[in-house]
Amino acid sequence: MFQMWACLLPALIALMVPAVAAWRLERKEPRLALRDAGLALGTLLVNLFLLWTFSGAPFASALKAAGFALGFTGFVAGAFLMLVGCRARPAAAQASVGVVVALLLCSVFVAAPAIDAAPLDGKIARAQMLVDVNPYAVVAGDALGIDILHGKLYDTHLADYVQAGAPWWRVAGGYLLIGLLLAGVGFGVHRAVGA
Repeated sequence: MFQMWACLLPALIALMVPAVAAWRLERKEPRLALRDAGLALGTLLVNLFLLWTFSGAPFASALKAAGFALGFTGFVAGAFLMLVGCRARPAAAQASVGVVVALLLCSVFVAAPAIDAAPLDGKIARAQMLVDVNPYAVVAGDALGIDILHGKLYDTHLADYVQAGAPWWRVAGGYLLIGLLLAGVGFGVHRAVGA
């Protein structure tokens, strides 16, 4: 149960935080949007650590899963704030970042046709990119130590081209940095256009 929750946690948080923020922003309650987004984030993380206590898994795996989920959520929240700062309705921004999350989550499941369509010298790079951006692959592969390339995802041809995914902290840091840049763009546009 812990492993399943840890693998689903980045997607759950990344979809929940913009949803509750958009709901409050649509009601013109920005302070409550921040509070509710924080509560949603905290509740899901507490559930992760509660499940960890009964799982017998190493504490480091729970910390890695939580750390990656926070970095991924930073990316999604940054994209959401950029869209809201650019005058998109909060509900539209929430739907847009939901589509981005869904595309990132399905990257390993569309790997076989994407790798087959790549030129011969680009197959390895494309396969590595599809594994590195996928939250499931990062959490399961690095944080939990599950060999997903030779197990559940063997039919996607990823094992033919990829040895292992990137470390969770590198991917989480990249997601967080991009999220901060996107949020900065949103705040800059919002200030330039005027509140």
